[in-house]
Amino acid sequence: MAINWSNMWSLEDDASPEEARQMEGAIEEIAQGLAARQLGTPALWLVESCQPLALLGSQAMIFFQPVAQILGLGLPWQRWSRLLAQRSQVEALARRLEILESER
Repeated sequence: MAINWSNMWSLEDDASPEEARQMEGAIEEIAQGLAARQLGTPALWLVESCQPLALLGSQAMIFFQPVAQILGLGLPWQRWSRLLAQRSQVEALARRLEILESER
């Protein structure tokens, strides 16, 4: 795999179409799970208020990833850290939560 050094410091990830579909599926799964538990409004408030800190949270999750793997949380932990690392994905989660709350 060739490394693209030109966007080395970019905060947005150039995901493949398959990764983008997986991320959309993860966002939908998270939003549906929160809405089913009637936690859409608190989750939306949390996502909106902590959005500027999402990248920092993502980096902390990457740091603690070895511990998460020992506890058996490897794949979900990795998905969450990737979601938090991309501002557009955090915004997509917030938009999906808004839609689900308006339908309720």
